[in-house]
Amino acid sequence: MSAKITLHEAARKAGISPSTVYHWIKNGLLPRPEQVPNIEKGRGVRAVFPESILNSMTKIKKSLKESHSIKIVKRNTSVPETEKKSLIQENLKELTDFVKSDKYNDQEFEQRLANLQGISSVSSSTAGIYIIHKEKEKK
Repeated sequence: MSAKITLHEAARKAGISPSTVYHWIKNGLLPRPEQVPNIEKGRGVRAVFPESILNSMTKIKKSLKESHSIKIVKRNTSVPETEKKSLIQENLKELTDFVKSDKYNDQEFEQRLANLQGISSVSSSTAGIYIIHKEKEKK
């Protein structure tokens, strides 16, 4: 599993505000972050990205300085297909492991599935996990 970084820490390292990160996510420049339990507080969730998101943030920041247009940056900036595929595979594995675990609960399942859908459209693999989810509900 790749190293993770919180949304706030990524923003700080990239020299931007967390609200800028949320704005970029909303406008499709960045994928939605994964939501993980906030162990430090013992409640709630934290938004985390793979550390590789820092490269994307740096490129977006530079491109926006040059073009001043989110539409232009969005058209010219995309997550490399290899990075997207790796991110999808990692999230699918984590979701599958979670569904099979004793820690399973519907709310977290829905949240993890939404995270995966934020990276890519629903795939046959996601449909397979949904079937596992429904089988678990029957038990």
